[in-house]
Amino acid sequence: MKRTVFMAIAVAAVMTSCGTREKLEKAEEQNVQLNSELQATLATQDSLFALINDITAGMGQIKDLEHIIATPGNGSDARSQKDQLRNDMVAIQEALQQRRDRLAQLEEKLRKSGVQNERWRVRKQHSSMTSSTPVTMP
Repeated sequence: MKRTVFMAIAVAAVMTSCGTREKLEKAEEQNVQLNSELQATLATQDSLFALINDITAGMGQIKDLEHIIATPGNGSDARSQKDQLRNDMVAIQEALQQRRDRLAQLEEKLRKSGVQNERWRVRKQHSSMTSSTPVTMP
């Protein structure tokens, strides 16, 4: 009887150790998989930070070329860079809108000026036809 109980305990111990070994192997596999996912995530994060830095540098060049005043929010952390990019985009959009408005005003002046010049030419031509001396246009 003692022998049977001892054998049952030994079989249970072996079975438990096999189950534990399988659990350990599964945990190690999961650990390897998680580590590879972590490395991929970190690589993606690094590339995104590099992209943000490139965009920030490009925005700075655009602001310099277009003489756009620096916007508030300079900082080195990611949140500040994000805010700075947003502020820069707003400033560039506003500058572009101002330029579009100014261009529309100038085009309207040119159009009106062209109409007046055409009327002047018609009058000059009409007056030159009625007078005996020819009038030359500059």
